[in-house]
Amino acid sequence: MRPSRRDVVIAGSAVLALLVLGVALGLIWYRLAPAELSVVLRDGTTAALPTESNHRFDGLALFVLMGFGAGLVSGTALWQWRSRRGPVLLIVGVAASLLSAWVAYRLGLWLAPSNSPQPAGTLVAVPPTLSSAIAIVAQPLGTALAYTASVSFSGDGRAHPKPPPETGVAAEVSSGTGSA
Repeated sequence: MRPSRRDVVIAGSAVLALLVLGVALGLIWYRLAPAELSVVLRDGTTAALPTESNHRFDGLALFVLMGFGAGLVSGTALWQWRSRRGPVLLIVGVAASLLSAWVAYRLGLWLAPSNSPQPAGTLVAVPPTLSSAIAIVAQPLGTALAYTASVSFSGDGRAHPKPPPETGVAAEVSSGTGSA
């Protein structure tokens, strides 16, 4: 079965919207993730101050929670798109969410400035990092969870597009109210 032009337009719109969301998430994460205060050692490397080492986790946790929240919102928004429900929209949504999270991940790390060499003993703010790329799975997980929960709790029991309401003579004849 070949996808209709409308299906392709809807899938493309979902992908584009989620890519824009990924750019926004990357910018927000970069602005909110805390820098880690470190001291420059003699060999030029940095060592985190004892009270600052938790900021690595803070940046990762912030990215995961933002991605999961964005996934929940996008999965719910995809379900509300009543004209085209179904497994194809779920797959497109999850794949686009994965791409969106990857864009946020790469953009956030790209925006983080690199430190120029400093003399030993200097305090520097090390830009936020994401210690694990697996963090990008939170957004597609949220999308899949929200979409499938919406399917489970919907009253109609099906995830397929709703047929358009009947109007005109055909509706009157099928309901028995038409003049004979």
